[in-house]
Amino acid sequence: MKFHSVAAATLALAVSFSGAAFAAPATSIHTPVHAFFGKPHTVKVTLHNDGQQPLTLKAGDQELTLQPGKEANVKLVEGDKVIAETASPDHAAGSVILQALDTLDGATVRIK
Repeated sequence: MKFHSVAAATLALAVSFSGAAFAAPATSIHTPVHAFFGKPHTVKVTLHNDGQQPLTLKAGDQELTLQPGKEANVKLVEGDKVIAETASPDHAAGSVILQALDTLDGATVRIK
């Protein structure tokens, strides 16, 4: 009888610790602190007016007017949008021209 209770206790102890053997140690938990406290990624884009009329745009927080054939360099936080403030033959007022993505960094966007 004593053998059965010792064997059962040993088996119960082995089963309870078998899951802990495969668990990852607490020191391997990676917390991306820079995601909370880092600077937002900026995207530098050159906007070029290929149309025949001046364009009034809102790029992030700044408003700018592009004369025909002229270009402007803007820095946007990734995810910001460039929106047409005034209507033109190719763009309605309030339409989104582009959204700042990491892949557009350093690109020239020609707007008709």
